[in-house]
Order: sequence, then structure tokens, then C-alpha cells
Amino acid sequence: MAKSSPISDEQVAAICRSEIDSAAGTASGEISHERAEALDYYYGEPYGDEADGRSQVVTREVMETIEWIMPSLARIFTDSDNLVTFDPVNETDIEQAKLETKACNYVYWKQNRGFYNTYTMLKDALLSKTGILKIYWDDTKEETKEDYEGLDEIQLGELLADPFTQREILEIEEGELGLLNVTFKVTETSGKVVVEPVPPEEFGIARYARSPYVEDTNFCFHRTLKSFTELVQMGYDIELIRSLPYDEAAQTEEELARRNKTDEEEPFDYVSQESMRNYFITECYIKCDRDGDDIAELLRVTLAGGHYTAGSSRLLGIEEVDNMPFATVSPILMPHKFYGMSLADVTMDLQRIKSVLLRQMLDNTYLANNSRTAVNDSHVNMDDLLTSRPGGVVRFKGEGAAGQYITPIPHNSLPQEAYSMMGYLDDVRKQRTGVGDEVAGLDKNALANVNTGVAALAYDAARSKIELIARIIGEVGFKDVFRLIHELLMKHQDREMMLNVAGNFQAVRPSEWRKRQNTTVEIGMGSISKERRMVALEQVMAKQNELVANGGMGTMVQPFQIYESLRDMTEAYGLQPQAYFSDPRFAPPPPPPQPDMQAELAMTHAKALMMDAESKIQKNQLDMARTQAEMQLKMREIELKAQEIQLKADIERMKGELASIQRETDADTKVANLELEMGKQATAQRLEELELQLKAVQEERNQEIELYKTQTNNLTKLVTEEMKHDGQAEESQELKALVTQLMNENEQLKQNIEALNGSS
Repeated sequence: MAKSSPISDEQVAAICRSEIDSAAGTASGEISHERAEALDYYYGEPYGDEADGRSQVVTREVMETIEWIMPSLARIFTDSDNLVTFDPVNETDIEQAKLETKACNYVYWKQNRGFYNTYTMLKDALLSKTGILKIYWDDTKEETKEDYEGLDEIQLGELLADPFTQREILEIEEGELGLLNVTFKVTETSGKVVVEPVPPEEFGIARYARSPYVEDTNFCFHRTLKSFTELVQMGYDIELIRSLPYDEAAQTEEELARRNKTDEEEPFDYVSQESMRNYFITECYIKCDRDGDDIAELLRVTLAGGHYTAGSSRLLGIEEVDNMPFATVSPILMPHKFYGMSLADVTMDLQRIKSVLLRQMLDNTYLANNSRTAVNDSHVNMDDLLTSRPGGVVRFKGEGAAGQYITPIPHNSLPQEAYSMMGYLDDVRKQRTGVGDEVAGLDKNALANVNTGVAALAYDAARSKIELIARIIGEVGFKDVFRLIHELLMKHQDREMMLNVAGNFQAVRPSEWRKRQNTTVEIGMGSISKERRMVALEQVMAKQNELVANGGMGTMVQPFQIYESLRDMTEAYGLQPQAYFSDPRFAPPPPPPQPDMQAELAMTHAKALMMDAESKIQKNQLDMARTQAEMQLKMREIELKAQEIQLKADIERMKGELASIQRETDADTKVANLELEMGKQATAQRLEELELQLKAVQEERNQEIELYKTQTNNLTKLVTEEMKHDGQAEESQELKALVTQLMNENEQLKQNIEALNGSS
């Protein structure tokens, strides 16, 4: 079977536009209309059928139900040490799983607005069908200036080699004693996990989604409003932004409902100010086979514009990602559907009915207090009658009593069934939502009774509904939140995290974590209430003492297990266990037993004290040495890590430089070839010149040789003549001098010839 063909980026964008227009939860869709209606009911907005002169009161069942259940749910989810815990895979993984649990809960509660995010997610779920949290890694860069005085070259190198802080030298001057005064431009990157709530109207998902988990679908999107300035700061080209379609006062029905219809008019003309223009940026997450390998990749597709229809949006970028950064939950799940039901959905009809009943009851009361009257207007002064005031006089003409001309009209009193109906509607609300008087006393740890085996409390059906809502939110929503936090820390957190674990600070390295899927949701329901927890712990400790008394120490019960019981009991009181008990697993070994001899004990008592003091000194020295060695090892690890990061950065930078050099080399090669050709021509010309010089030298050598031969012949002749005139003294002396001169010249000629032969 042939592989699929790759698809272009624009084709991927076209698929996203089609998915957006057909997605569930989009503006002007059915889901959006239902959420807008729920918001109107929550705020107590009029229904639109009100009549002048009649009661227009609106009851607030939706608001009361949600606000009544919120304290119980908030207590359940926020009153626990660990919202979600990671389960160990084996016995050796217990402590590591605890550290990872601590780290992820620290990120959620401390590094982010944990309570606000939890509250918002709960409120959105109860009111608008779905609570949504977005979890992603944010790399922020901050630029500052730093001034240093009196730096040596080593200190300057250490500052420049910092792997987490990029420093650029702006100014440098030499000071006293050869030390340096330096001004740096500092760019520091501080990445972190960000958890933020998403308004339901900004989120959409494929209409065919059949699961409450976002990761199970093939498409979802998040649409946010960004200003011109924000897009520039995000790195987009200014001319590209100017070409995008901007949105004027784009407000949907749901957006207006969320603002309680108070912000329908823009206070300022933002469109006329380019820097303040708003653009809708849509992050689409889609699974599709872009490269044609028959395996769908998860892509993040960024579009700009297209608030009411995605057809007008522009593609800004596409990149492959690891996960969809959303955790969602509905309080009432509907099988095989993404969107479930909210508490508003099951109470809006009750609010409407109670509003109608209450309006009728009030109208009847108004009528009873100010009943209608039948009047003979030919005999009664109508102005007096209509001016109702204490002590007022109504004039009439005629004989007889006023009752002949003014007669009150009796009205029917409100039937008792109307009041019974109001109570019935409250009972219906309780059956549907679990919200009633009993909610105020809901134990935040009720669900733990099933898991711990503690005798269950007699909860009624109403309180069970609230427990089920809490369980759904924890299992479906918050599990995904912490799974995403864990994955982001593993991938991006390259710095150590220092965590306070039982009073001791421990270094946590998320880059060394293992991927975890097994989690347990505590959400305040994973343990029983403090009182019942104390009772359970006391029973456990009593059983442990019984086993120890019967010889079970070391077999049935270990010392550290007794410590765990004491620690849990201390924590249940809200105290720090390390202040009262020590973990036996970290205690020093006990001293060896002393011989049972009184005399020897007395004699060696002082010696034992001295040895004990020496032992403590040695132990302290050993501890100090070990601590120093650990610190040196840690510093070396930090240095090696910094070197590794710096090398990676240098490699990437060199790759870029190499590519640039390669481009320059291609151009330089042409020049070099031309220069080489010119060099060859010059070399040939030079060789020709050298050959001519050699020929001249050879000719000169031949001339010198001929001259040498001629002088040698002459010398031979002179010697012969000298032999003939040997008896003539005066002539002989002149001849000898001439011979000597010729021999010297001949020798010089010989040397010149040898030199010429060597040069040739």
C-alpha cells in the first residue's frame, strides 16, 4: 500500500479553519448560547416578559446553588497537602515518587495562583459546563544592565560562561592594578510552568469529540485577543501584523453575558490607534499526517484574525508539539460526549418557575394591601379617590351612605398550594444537585471511608451527589493538570529545584525523572477527617505496640513504621514531626554493648568518655569532610553542566557561522580560481625568464672556460720560454712574475666556472 502524500502548511491551515467553523463551543453555537443563558440566570437578568405594574422579581436559584456548593468543593480541593500524588512503581521508588509529588504540587500552588486557578475551574465547570486550565512552559527573557568593578580575567570569564545568563560587554576599561571595570547587557531566561484558567468562550473542540479528555480528540483550539503591541513583542513582523484583519468591538452573546451587559460600548476608539488594535490569535492543536509517513503528528497551528468565521484568518506558523496543553472537566459527565452538564443546566427551569410563582404571590399581596374599588363616577369625585393619603376626604354627591357609590371589590386569596409548590421546587433542586441544608456540614474527606475501611457515615443522597461531583472533577480534571506539569518539568526544567521536605531542603532534578502515568487524587478525600484520622492512627499504633510486645519487632513491625505512625499523628495535629521524633533510618548506629563487669566499667569509665569525645570529634571531622566533598562534587557537576550547555550553544553558533562561511567560500573559490590561473601564467612567464637567465649564465661559463684554456696555453708557453732563458737572470725574474700573475688569474677563472656550474 502506497504511503500518503505530504500536505502543505496552507492545507493544514485550511483543515484547521474548517474544524474551527464546525467545532463545538464556538461563538453563536448552541453550547455558547446555553452558557450565555446560564450567565444571565446567574446574574438574575430579566426574562424579557415583564409587564408594567406587575412584579418583575427574579429568583436566584442558579446563583444560590453554585455559591452554596462552592465552599464545600473549595475546602475539598484546597485543604490537602498534596492535591495529586504520584504512585511509586516499586519499593525503591517510594522516596522519589514523594519528591516528584512535592515538586509538582509546589509548582501548582506556590509558583502559580493555585487557589485562584482551582476556584475558577470549579466555578466555570458548575456554571458554564466546562472548567478549563491551560498548562504550558513559558520562556521569558528579561534584559538589564550590570556594572562590575575590580574584575580579574578569571572572574570575567566565569561571568561570561554562565549557562543561564547571557552577558554582552557594553563597556570595559582597565582600572587600578590591572583590574577591569565592566558594564554588561544581561539577558536572563527564567522558564517556568504556567497554569492559567481559560474562559469557556475562548475554547473550542471538534464536534465529533466523544471523550471528556482533550488528549483523546484530534482537534481543539484556544482563541485569545492580542493587541498590536503584544504581537510585536511576541516577535511577529510589523508589516505582517499590519496586513492582518483586526477586530473592532467583537463581542459575542456569551462575552456580553459574562460582563453582565455592562461593557457593550467601548470607552475608546481603539481602531484608530494602530498600537491598540486588537487581533484574534487562534492556537489550533490538530493531529494530522503532514509529512506523509502515515503517522499523524500533533501540530500547533497559529492563525490570526477571523473572530466570527475562520475563513478570513491568516496562517502565522506551524510547529510540532508533544501534547495538548489543556485540562478540562464537566461536573455532570455525559457518556460519549465532551461537554457534560452544569448545575446551571439543571436549575434554570426551577428558577424560572419559582420566579413566576413569586411574582404572582407578590402581585396578590400588593392587591390585598391595595384592593380594587368599584366607583360610581357620576357621584364620586375621582380626583379625591385617586389621591390616597391618610385622613384624606373623598367627596361625593347624592343621598345615602358612601357605600352606595364606592364598593371594594373582593379578590381571591393565594391558595396554600402555592407555598407548598415553592417548597417542592426546593426539594427538586436538592435531588438534582445535592444542595441543601446538609451541605454546610459536608465532611471534606467523606469518600475516603470507602477506601480506608472506616465505618461509613450515614450520608443521604443529596450529599452523595456532591461527593460524586468532587470525584469527577478530581479524577478527570486535576489528574491531567498534574500530568502536564510533570511532563513539562521533565522536558524543560534543567535547573535544580530546592524543596522543603519534612524540614529538610532537598535538591530535585526533574530532568532525571521517569515518565509517570499512575497517579492518585487526594483532593481532600484521600484521608479521613482529623478526628477520625487520629482515632485510626491510635488504633494502628495500638496494634503495632501489641505486635512489638509479642516479639514482632523486626518481622511484623519495623522501627521506621512506628516512626511513620508517629509522624502522621503529629501532622494530623498540624505540628512538624521532625521537632519531636527522629527517623530511625537516618540514626547513627548504636554503640557496642559494654562488658557486664562493674570493676572494669569503673576503671574504663574515664577512658570511655575520652574515646567518646574523640569519636565525636572524628565524626564531626568526617561529616565536615564528607560535606565539603559533596559540595565540591556538586560544584563540579554544576561546572560540567555549564560547560555542556556552553558547548552546545557554541556548537549551534558555529553551525550558523559555518553555513555563512560556506556561502562566502563558494564566492571566494571563484576568485581563487581566477587568481590561480593568473598565477600559472605568471609562473610560466617567470620560468621562461629563468631559462633565458640560465642560457646567459651557460654562455658566460663557456666564455670563461675558453678564456681559461687560452690563459693556460699562454702560461704553458711562458713556462717553456722561462726554461729556455733560464740563464738570463733579469729576464727570468720578469717572466716568473708574469707566470705567477697568469696562474692566479687562471685559478680565479676556475673558481668562477665552478660557481657557474653550481648555479646552473
